[in-house]
Amino acid sequence: MSKIRGLFDEQIRLEKLSKKQDPLEQLAHHIDFEFFRKPLGINSCIHEKGYRGKPLTKRQQQSNRKKSKTRARVEHIFAFMTNSMNEMYLCCRSFKRNAASIGLMNRTYNLFRLVQLKVELRS
Repeated sequence: MSKIRGLFDEQIRLEKLSKKQDPLEQLAHHIDFEFFRKPLGINSCIHEKGYRGKPLTKRQQQSNRKKSKTRARVEHIFAFMTNSMNEMYLCCRSFKRNAASIGLMNRTYNLFRLVQLKVELRS
């Protein structure tokens, strides 16, 4: 059994060597992004996790709740566009046209949302 595993590991190692990767891509797998995030003042959007015997503190729970609220708001918009607006296919060739198309989709979503909330528009 160990010979088979050794051959399998060697095959994987050879496949990795045969693929020419960008040095930055190789480095990206080994970087601790939290180390670079703090000095730059970037807030983390990753939820914190509790472990067995060490549950989350109240502050961590509040942080996770705040991140979940933001994520839910954003995901709701994309779900609406995916389900109700023909799955957001963009077929334009230029960046400007795609940007205009996305802008129109956002405005359409806002109008649908106004109708759902039954907001009376003033003319």
